[in-house]
Amino acid sequence: MMDRQNHSQPFQGFSRETSVFLWELTFHNERSWFLEHKEEYLRVLHEPFHALAEDTACRMRQEFPEADFALHISRIYRDARRLFGRGPYKDHLWFTLFDGGDHRNEIHTEIADLDGEPGFDSHGLDEIRFLMSANAGEEPGRISRIASGGELSRIMLAMKNVFAEKDPVQTMIFDEIDAGVSGIAAQRVGEKLYAVSRGRQVLC
Repeated sequence: MMDRQNHSQPFQGFSRETSVFLWELTFHNERSWFLEHKEEYLRVLHEPFHALAEDTACRMRQEFPEADFALHISRIYRDARRLFGRGPYKDHLWFTLFDGGDHRNEIHTEIADLDGEPGFDSHGLDEIRFLMSANAGEEPGRISRIASGGELSRIMLAMKNVFAEKDPVQTMIFDEIDAGVSGIAAQRVGEKLYAVSRGRQVLC
């Protein structure tokens, strides 16, 4: 877990160089190229990404002081046991904030170049994708492709807890939200449902 005070610079955004570096990495995913461009990696990706993660964690701890957040930041190096013919470096990074409980389920946000190449269109520079990993060590996949109905409901419940005070919706329906969960996971779901229901009608 990291503390924002240990980082000298706040997050000031990513540059176009970040997109170009990641784009080139997809075509030169090998150790010799990476070592040659390591200083560039540290400057345009590693440092701003860590600043973003630490700033986010700091703000979440300030907003929710009762939560026990732990921050995990992914590394650019792939696990050698899971290369499956791919290069040794990831072409995307993510960070995760855990609030106690079971840490096997993770939600990630992937920022990818539009249409697979750096550039702009009417919607901006990037395409944002939400990924999830349901088991420890599992490579994250797109939520739209791998999440079950119950998992989608639980993801939505987590988001509604975060944005509860800003959301004008007065009635929420969570379909199959208790499907396949028990023990501490079921207790967590119940706690989050209760928290949401204090300010609006909840149907399950």
